[in-house]
Amino acid sequence: MTQWHILGAGSVGCLMARLLAEHDISPRLILSSPARRADWQAEQLDYQYQQQRQKVAVQLLCAAELKAPLDHLLICTKTYATERALAPLLPYITPQTTLLLLQNGMGMHEWMMQTFPDNPLILGTISHGAYRTRADHVVHSGWGQCYWGTWQPSTAPQTMTPLLSSAWEAQWCDDMQVRLWHKLAVNSAINPLTVLYNCKNGELLQNTEALALMQALCTELTAIMHQLVIPLPADGLWPLVRSIAERTAANISSMRQDVLNNKPTEIDAITGYILRKSQQLGITCPAHEEVMTRFMVHSGSA
Repeated sequence: MTQWHILGAGSVGCLMARLLAEHDISPRLILSSPARRADWQAEQLDYQYQQQRQKVAVQLLCAAELKAPLDHLLICTKTYATERALAPLLPYITPQTTLLLLQNGMGMHEWMMQTFPDNPLILGTISHGAYRTRADHVVHSGWGQCYWGTWQPSTAPQTMTPLLSSAWEAQWCDDMQVRLWHKLAVNSAINPLTVLYNCKNGELLQNTEALALMQALCTELTAIMHQLVIPLPADGLWPLVRSIAERTAANISSMRQDVLNNKPTEIDAITGYILRKSQQLGITCPAHEEVMTRFMVHSGSA
């Protein structure tokens, strides 16, 4: 039987474990260290959506316990931790291993394509809200969208498409590069600002200063995407960002969750990535520079 391993047992990794279990696939969660087992009451995930709760059987293991090459590896780690987390798995990744990357921000896909040029690489983006109250309890807090695809137009593995497309009305896309840029726009205009204004997603729309900054960020990213010839949403970036902020109004962004929990954030893979692209293109982005500066001061990294 084909085996699925999930690297990154955070909220998104736990959501995907529950999805795989629905398809009679026993998900294997790769923990960062043996000590993490103590955070789980048993090899069960407590999944909660609204008032409904479900126990999902999972297998917990560490890299040192791997014995055979990996069939499918779903990578849900934070961008800054991905290279380090993958290092002990390298002996078990063969050219036949299908790699799936599901995380916020941009840039890691480029490293993956360079490091594993012969491997099938599937990229995902998800806007569902989720958080954990403890290691083995994940709350599915907000309904969003889910897309899967390859960086360049490609045919999906026939056995995988139905599984991936079943993830909460997910869709397979032939334009995943475009989808990821659209998600980057949403992340850059919402996540850092929820930290700067210490608020939930929807509260940004009620803040005049935050609202103006969100629109400026969308305008700057529009210029970058025009230069890169990346199609924009039919109505533009700002309506997309606003609709996501409205749809996830009660959510605490993943970046704000990280700050509240004194964890590193993905600001470099979001705002930092946009600033690096703007410098390469010779485009000034004062709003993104302001966000980065304020964020560094806020987090004490300046």
